[in-house]
Amino acid sequence: MNKPSTLTDWCQRFCADPSHLKRFKFRREMTGFKLDLVRRKMESLMRDVYYEGNLSVDLYPEDDRRDVYNNARANRWRMKGWVKFLFGISFLWIFSWPSLKLATHYFGAVTAKWPFSRVAANGRQREYVTVSEETLCNQWGPAIREAVLARRQVTLKQADMRRASQAPLEEKRVPWGGDRHD
Repeated sequence: MNKPSTLTDWCQRFCADPSHLKRFKFRREMTGFKLDLVRRKMESLMRDVYYEGNLSVDLYPEDDRRDVYNNARANRWRMKGWVKFLFGISFLWIFSWPSLKLATHYFGAVTAKWPFSRVAANGRQREYVTVSEETLCNQWGPAIREAVLARRQVTLKQADMRRASQAPLEEKRVPWGGDRHD
């Protein structure tokens, strides 16, 4: 059997398979994104508010991997949280996990390219699909700055970005030690 070349081909192959239990892996990959540039800008922003702790900048989407199961009763039950909990505390997983593993037909992982930017027609410049890395940093900068100053340890959301961009720009004091002069 030929290897499918498009996502549609993979989906058709998955649907046509007569197996009772089956799983399809889907992964989204971001291309054309200069993480180093964004990392440097974010680190600079953090240092501008005198943050001196450990720093890690991760910008990959949380939902870049998905498992797609068919609509079999066993697959519906295996996804329910209370069933997982019950099987976990009763040690039924010792018997169920190997049998599900052997009974499930696994399809290969498909990777979809998610372009952040691409090379323009002239071959020299980059054209952005949405926004540039610079614009991204400028949009999220106020929200990150506000979160650092408030000592929040959260994952920032779009609402945080909107709220921070609408707030009046005022000089804030560093809450953990006053002003620092270099």
